[in-house]
Amino acid sequence: MKRMFISGVLSGKKFIALVLSAIVVVLLLRIVGAGLVGDGKIRSERDVVKFLVDKGWEVNEEPTEVKTVEIPKNFSDVYENYNNIQKKSGYDLSRHKARTAVRYTFEVTNFTDKTGVFANVLVVDGEVAGGDICSYAMDGFMVGLDGK
Repeated sequence: MKRMFISGVLSGKKFIALVLSAIVVVLLLRIVGAGLVGDGKIRSERDVVKFLVDKGWEVNEEPTEVKTVEIPKNFSDVYENYNNIQKKSGYDLSRHKARTAVRYTFEVTNFTDKTGVFANVLVVDGEVAGGDICSYAMDGFMVGLDGK
């Protein structure tokens, strides 16, 4: 009789542990599904803002433009130069040749004392493929997303 009771208690403990483990797994799946745990994917304008903030940029919450662009299969000299800027920031558009990207443009509000500075972020399949910080002024400039 004792043996059966001890065996039943151990089985009960294993059962409770199994049920608790299942509850934890379900909760984690719900948290990930709700987007409360980041996976690094860009799915929305808000994700792009978070990406830029993580890079140290302060931007207006609303984009000035969201546009679909084609990354060419063959790079012209202009695209090669632009890709050199990307490479300095750890990106490489040549990995995305002949692909469609979404370009998100936001106004940057913390670039030294300059105004009219914008961040362009290129996203391909939820991944940041590259981008730049630039000014369209006559004495404008363009640097990588790291500001260099």
